[in-house]
Amino acid sequence: MSASESGPPVTAGFGPGAPDAAGAPPTSLREAADRARAAFDTALVERAADAAAAAALDLEQAISDWTADTSQSDDGDHARRTLRRMVVELAAAAQDGLNDPAQRIAPLVEGLLERRAAAREARDFATVDALRDRLTAAGVEVRDSPGGQDWVLHPPHT
Repeated sequence: MSASESGPPVTAGFGPGAPDAAGAPPTSLREAADRARAAFDTALVERAADAAAAAALDLEQAISDWTADTSQSDDGDHARRTLRRMVVELAAAAQDGLNDPAQRIAPLVEGLLERRAAAREARDFATVDALRDRLTAAGVEVRDSPGGQDWVLHPPHT
């Protein structure tokens, strides 16, 4: 394969000239797509949206770089399908991240607070304290007031 058939060199990402962890550049667009997918999957597991987006954008650049110079295989179609799946999964991950976790757990917390109120009314303070402790351990701060109970979900400490 001549230099022009191998695609233009790229210094970052997953393009034709981008090295892998061992320093070797991908030998095909398919390999670049597979590397981008592996980086994307790792980023999602690590909940690193910026790294996942970077992997998707690097793959888009690799597709552009490779297909501008070659069109002799189905690697371009494979890379585009991979990119589309990555974007869809990134959007789903972003949607989950945009959902308010307090709304998701509200039915559970409200049920426990009802049980806690009933225990308080029955003067079963061991149960009252145990429920508060469990909620606190889950990041839920319970606030008692003359008007009843209120709660706030605190983000986990990282």
